[in-house]
Amino acid sequence: MKKPVIGIVLDKEPKGDYSIYPYYVLRQDYFTAVNRAGGVPIGVPVSGDNIEDYVSMLDGLLLPGGDYDIPPSFYGSKEIHESVVMKPERLAFDMNLAQQFMDADKPLLGICLGEQLLAVMRGGALHQDIGAELPEAEDHYIEDRLRPVHELTMTPGTKLYNILGPKLLVNSHHHQSVKAGRGDFVIAAITKDGVIEAIEMPDKKFCLGVQWHPEHLVLPEEHALFRAFIAACQD
Repeated sequence: MKKPVIGIVLDKEPKGDYSIYPYYVLRQDYFTAVNRAGGVPIGVPVSGDNIEDYVSMLDGLLLPGGDYDIPPSFYGSKEIHESVVMKPERLAFDMNLAQQFMDADKPLLGICLGEQLLAVMRGGALHQDIGAELPEAEDHYIEDRLRPVHELTMTPGTKLYNILGPKLLVNSHHHQSVKAGRGDFVIAAITKDGVIEAIEMPDKKFCLGVQWHPEHLVLPEEHALFRAFIAACQD
């Protein structure tokens, strides 16, 4: 059976330690996780000229975490917290590509920023900074992404519940999160301090977003999540 080809959007940097010229970069964990689950990972550069070609040639899309935030104006907020970092070109590309994948009902998995992007695209809103807006919440920006720190409770009846079971201890490395009460999606997981950690779109074949970073494959359940994603792409 032919392995499904999975596109993973790359980070675009103007310059940095790697080169004084613009370059693309992304942690290899995303590619390793897709490969181990039976898919063929392909890096997708930020190029608005080729979106229709990507949708045609790819069997699934992985929207990874990224070093930017969604402008608060996209979800109706006029105030911008000082921690918010924006990259308009990357945002426009991610939203356009994700929308076309959803329109084609091709499998889509969003991780961290990818989850937040899906939420906003479906009418949701974000807490711009968890520490500022949810002062009673635990620290969710933990540098060590190989250490599980928060226990999730999965929503019965969701795809995520069927994949991961009722509870899971996960890592945490995010300063924003999806707000409750808005958006055309189902909340699939939540922490004990009330932070939404996963959403999914029941009207789609496989369209799921998770706030933590399962690509590190610290737990067997995280490998199961990627296997389920690849299986949906193969169907």
